Amino acid sequence: MKVEVGGIEIELLGARAARRGRTLFVADLHLGKSEALRAAGAPMCGGDTGEQLRRLDQLVAITGVERVVVLGDLLHAVSGVTEGLVESVASWRRSHVWTMSVVRGNHDRVLDDVAGAWRLCVLDPGTVDDGLELVHDPGDASRTQAWVAGHVHPAVRIGGAANAIKLPCFHLVSGLGLVLPAFSMFTGGLCVRSGAGDRLFGATGRRVIEVGQTPARASGW
Repeated sequence: MKVEVGGIEIELLGARAARRGRTLFVADLHLGKSEALRAAGAPMCGGDTGEQLRRLDQLVAITGVERVVVLGDLLHAVSGVTEGLVESVASWRRSHVWTMSVVRGNHDRVLDDVAGAWRLCVLDPGTVDDGLELVHDPGDASRTQAWVAGHVHPAVRIGGAANAIKLPCFHLVSGLGLVLPAFSMFTGGLCVRSGAGDRLFGATGRRVIEVGQTPARASGW
């Protein structure tokens, strides 16, 4: 499904990502979360990092993009950045020719430590890229031009009290900004309410559904 963000056309994808031309936007991967929880003593299984990288591979292949931009929180915590994680992601990056840029997020405290091995271009929040302001926290956007962000893991409830389901969602803010859902499935989601001029789009995995429309408009990826 395509929307306009400050006059810039962006395609929303059911797999929790957005595309503009040859660039794919994702947010909040939180790599190393299971490692960090295990370090804190929680009995956690692994596999969340590999699952996300496989989904990202699929999206890049399907869309044919040449660049991936992560809108912050590529990492989860310092304790989760283990030698095993660093090497597995480095090996994954070596197998790809497309470029990867990361906007610094509040969890990315050791992003510079892995940037070389992971072949990352690290961007400061507020970087303007071809007319789009790239931020992690929507609160940091300047509001003077189109922007994209992550951070809040937006979600929406669909249906009545007895059969409601919760979906990650895209939040189009006043037609000027776009907040992406968390790409990681190993995260919670904050249910958001749309203000005047806002629009919400649920992401089902393969489809995007605009919430609040009757009938709902849906689009494949």
